[in-house]
Amino acid sequence: MLHAWWNTNMDARRAISLLIAVAGGAVLALGFAASPIPTSWPFGSITVFAVPAGLGAAIGEYRRRRVSDPARAPLWGLASGAWVAASLVAMFGMAVLIRPAVRGIPGLEDSWPAIFEGGLLVMFVGAVLWERDARRRRFGTLLGLAVLPWSAGSSRR
Repeated sequence: MLHAWWNTNMDARRAISLLIAVAGGAVLALGFAASPIPTSWPFGSITVFAVPAGLGAAIGEYRRRRVSDPARAPLWGLASGAWVAASLVAMFGMAVLIRPAVRGIPGLEDSWPAIFEGGLLVMFVGAVLWERDARRRRFGTLLGLAVLPWSAGSSRR
């Protein structure tokens, strides 16, 4: 059953884009671990990131599937939202776990904003490659390019 689902819904570009997004999340976690932000912060306010991202992914996936697969559209939305929220929680968890080792590397603390932004950019590329519809890809690219400078400025402050 899983093999049939994979052949129906996944192609090589989507599989590679998922790996790119996971690699970007690992780089983002490395940048967060090297930052001077306290380690108690991500788990104290994980809802600031995981809940809106999960809800946005769930709503977006439901809207995409409601015409082509109306019976399973809520399930697709729930699965997509849960995946996004779980990956963000795992990314912050990894950052907290590797923080003691990363903080000991000289010079990494000074370059954390660049590492952070590099991880965001790689995750953004993975998300853009995931989308099959060219119109959504163009909108996603413009939206991401609008958000990246804002996040760059806020992380460098």
